[in-house]
Amino acid sequence: MKPVYVILFFFTGTLIMMSVMRWHGKPLTQSPLTKAGILSLEFAKTKQQSDAITTTWKDKQVHYTAIVNTSIDFVFIFFYSLFLFAASYWFSLKQKGIMKKLSQSIALFGLTAGLLDTIENYFLLKMLAFTASDAETVFTFWIAAIKFLLAAIAVVWILLQLLLLLIPKPKTFSS
Repeated sequence: MKPVYVILFFFTGTLIMMSVMRWHGKPLTQSPLTKAGILSLEFAKTKQQSDAITTTWKDKQVHYTAIVNTSIDFVFIFFYSLFLFAASYWFSLKQKGIMKKLSQSIALFGLTAGLLDTIENYFLLKMLAFTASDAETVFTFWIAAIKFLLAAIAVVWILLQLLLLLIPKPKTFSS
C-alpha cells in the first residue's frame, strides 16, 4: 500500500473521530463552567476545579457521557498520533540534511502526543471517579498542555510542508 493511502486512512479516521467525539460530547458543554466540554477537565489546574467540573456533570447520564467520551478518545489517539507521525515521516523521505532530521523529529512529536494523551486519559478517568489528588490534577494539566503543544507543532509543520509542495520549484537550465 502506498504511504499516501496510509496517511489518508489515518487522516480520515482522525476527522471521523473528531466528529464523533464532538457529537457525543455535546452534553458536556451545557454548563457555563464546561463550555469546552472534556477540555475543561483536561485544563483544570486544581482538584477543586476538577471536582467542580465533574460535579456539574453529576447527572448520571452526563457523567456516563464524560466517561464514554474519554474512552472514545483512545480510538481518536490511535488515528491522530499515527496521522501526525506518518505525514511528517513521509515528508522526511523526500528531504535531505537538517530538514529530513527535523521532519523525523516532528514525526515523533505525533507519537509522543498520543502517549501523553493516553496518560492524560488515565488521570481524567480518575478525576471523573473523584479519586485524583491535587498533584495528579496539576500533572494532568501539564500533560495536556505539552500534548497540545507537540500536536500543534506537528500540524503546523505538516501544513508548511504541504504549502512548500504547492510552490513551484525554480527550473534549472543545463548547458
